[in-house]
Amino acid sequence: MVKNKEQEFVSIGKIMTSHGVTGFAKIFPLTDYPERFEQLKRVFLCGGDDDTYIKTKVESVRYMPKTILLKLDYFDSPEKVKEHKGYLIKIPRQEMLELPEDTFYIDELKGLSVYSFLNEKEYLGEIIGVYSDANDLLEIRTPLNKEVLVPFVKDIVIEVDLKHKKVIVNPISGLF
Repeated sequence: MVKNKEQEFVSIGKIMTSHGVTGFAKIFPLTDYPERFEQLKRVFLCGGDDDTYIKTKVESVRYMPKTILLKLDYFDSPEKVKEHKGYLIKIPRQEMLELPEDTFYIDELKGLSVYSFLNEKEYLGEIIGVYSDANDLLEIRTPLNKEVLVPFVKDIVIEVDLKHKKVIVNPISGLF
């Protein structure tokens, strides 16, 4: 186990369940570049909000539609994988791939403040999650503690400013 508050990590996958009898984990990728897993020699498992990580070697990677099968040396049985269901697979931030312009890591978006395009002083909420499927959606918690899903498209999300930790959105009618 690794305990290091100084090193920042980024999530690239989430353990869903076990696969087979040899300790493969079925992973939901949190990256648009799942081939990234083939380049990794080791990853860190994190199961909570604390700063304890389990360092483990990547032994094998196989691809399924929408998921990845990952064999880690830490897992020697399906039962051990199931004990870690929901754990995030993380890598050190300095090992992240360089992304194309207007592409962001989910961890970079979480926690950003959201403001209105019509009035940049109007605070609309905070990004608490990102959902990726056919379309990307930002999950925003409003000041009234309401959760709103906002399509992550250029017509609605006008600007993402990581430096100032804010997002400008066009609050179309009925969205907020």
